Amino acid sequence: MKNKQEYFASLKALSEKGINRVGVLDPADYPGFAQLGSGRLVLLMMGGSRFWEWALAHWPNTPDPLDQLSKQIVQQWTQGLALEGVHLLYPSGLWPLGDLLPALGISPSPLGIGIDPEWGLWNALRAVIFTQSLLPLSPPIQAVPPCQTCHSRPCLAACGAQAVQWPGPFDGQRCRAFRLAKGSPCAQDCPARRACPLGKPYPDEQIAYHTLKSLEMIKGS
Repeated sequence: MKNKQEYFASLKALSEKGINRVGVLDPADYPGFAQLGSGRLVLLMMGGSRFWEWALAHWPNTPDPLDQLSKQIVQQWTQGLALEGVHLLYPSGLWPLGDLLPALGISPSPLGIGIDPEWGLWNALRAVIFTQSLLPLSPPIQAVPPCQTCHSRPCLAACGAQAVQWPGPFDGQRCRAFRLAKGSPCAQDCPARRACPLGKPYPDEQIAYHTLKSLEMIKGS
């Protein structure tokens, strides 16, 4: 690995592409990843719309353009820093990624997706890698789960499928059935997600893209 000064400069370059949070963890602290050995887990996250704006200017003609761009970013970043023993864990493979998210301040929400204290529900994990290079560990983000202090919980009332519950788990089966119904208001949007008062929603174009992608997955399952 190159020196720490170049490493921290590279984080600024990632942020300009919309990868605005990078978490570096020790796999030994997570049983599902300990078999990887000595090294670091690196989580690259996006919050808000910056990554989408950057992606539109570099859109590849592939079935999964955002995943393809995420992989390109990872490849350029790891090669630029000369990181050793790099393995891409996501977007590919089956790993218990949810175990890692609390270290980045992400907590469960009634919608079954992670909520961030800054970006709300408008965040996503773009890539996770393992590297044998011992990058500086990130301090854990200590944050009170936003949903625990939200008393109005407008997401519950906004969910036409009544799949959002609190307390209790998100009813994914009810959500999928409602979205597949003819004329469903949730085919290209999620009113419950929009109702959350925390964070600024993605642009409509981005919401429609992700929502239609998920609908295609539901139809194909």
